[in-house]
Amino acid sequence: MKNLNFFEIKSKSKILNDLVSIKDNNDPFVDYFNFDVKFVSPDVINKDPFLCALNKSHRFNAAILRINQNSIYNWHIDDNRGVSVNMLIDGGASHCIFTNEEYAVVNNIQELKYEPKTYYALNVQNYHSVINFEKPRYMFSLEFDEDKNILTFDQLIKEMHGWSMGVNEWLRETLKD
Repeated sequence: MKNLNFFEIKSKSKILNDLVSIKDNNDPFVDYFNFDVKFVSPDVINKDPFLCALNKSHRFNAAILRINQNSIYNWHIDDNRGVSVNMLIDGGASHCIFTNEEYAVVNNIQELKYEPKTYYALNVQNYHSVINFEKPRYMFSLEFDEDKNILTFDQLIKEMHGWSMGVNEWLRETLKD
């Protein structure tokens, strides 16, 4: 498979309103890997057929990540994760960028421009960064139980395609048990 930085998942989110409610509730955010997070319960995950199918194939924890305004999450490759699935909940002038090159003073980049209610699989074994401006940025993010040695970006994308099936067929196959 071609070395991609991210992949748009065609199944649209069914839980955005629930995530906004969690984001806005009075529960505190907690520190987790330099992010402020609120964990998302399985009850919310189970409302979304795509996430149910994905969790059946590859167990995960879900959270809402907050990055404060006027901040940067610098270039990095995730230590343990091979792939993540993310969806933007709320954010103003915010940029998620990737490079397939070694970190240098100058790099060619590719920006992920999030669409509403859209999940993206991210290759977090490529250098990536988030630059955030005017207001806090809230991201729904999955952390798989399987680490980068077991579940890679390419493996997950191939599985979701079912080697030529679309995501809808993959969902039907995964949920039929």
